[in-house]
Amino acid sequence: MKKSEIQIFLAHASEDKPAVLALYNRLKQAGYKPWLDKKDLIPGQIWRDEIPKAIKASQIFLACL
Repeated sequence: MKKSEIQIFLAHASEDKPAVLALYNRLKQAGYKPWLDKKDLIPGQIWRDEIPKAIKASQIFLACL
């Protein structure tokens, strides 16, 4: 599997958003496909529906503590 095919779901608390956003950018620059609500949710989408879909579509679930 290529890096660009590996989706990484970034789970985090709201107060950690700046650090997780930096991680998102580093993963993207490294060629991975990170998923972050702030970047990947489209306005109007219902986050309670979309987040479980994104988790299922991800190969990696990364809990950022």
